[in-house]
Formats: sequence, structure tokens, C-alpha cells
Amino acid sequence: NGGGGGGAALTCETGCELLFDCGLTGTPPLCVYMEADHDGFVPECIAGCMEQPALLALLDPEDCPGNIMTVSTVNPAFNDFCDNGPGQGGAGGAQ
Repeated sequence: NGGGGGGAALTCETGCELLFDCGLTGTPPLCVYMEADHDGFVPECIAGCMEQPALLALLDPEDCPGNIMTVSTVNPAFNDFCDNGPGQGGAGGAQ
């Protein structure tokens, strides 16, 4: 039965769900645009995570603001999504 370090290690799936949930915490939410885009965000996040699995080590289930700040710093696309919502093809989005 596979042991593990302190606490359950995050997988890309659980890490992305954590990040999504973190984006919705706070008033106003840390990433106000996440709410409407769970089905778009999580698969894209998982794909990005597969390319950069080291990012999982930076996530802390107890520190949502820190998680959002950390990922925004290393991933400009996430930062843009967090601040501005989904890009191309959004309602009324500029071409």
C-alpha cells in the first residue's frame, strides 16, 4: 500500500480542482471569472499540469491566495484568465 509524505500528494486532477475552488474563495472571489468556466478551466489546467508537474509542489491546500498568486506568477495565461475571464470567443470578446 503506497505510503506518502506528509498528507496526500496532489495529482493534476486534484491540484486543478483545488485551484478552481481557490479561485472562488473570498469576497470578491480571487478569480471572479472562474465560476462560469469549471468545464473549460479544469481540463485545460490538467493539460498544463501534465507539461509542468513541478507546479503541484507549489500548491498548498491551506493557502488559496498564495496558490492563486503563485500560479499567476508562473503562468501568464492563468493570470489573464483569472483577471479577464476566458479569452477567444467569449461573449462580446474583441477579435
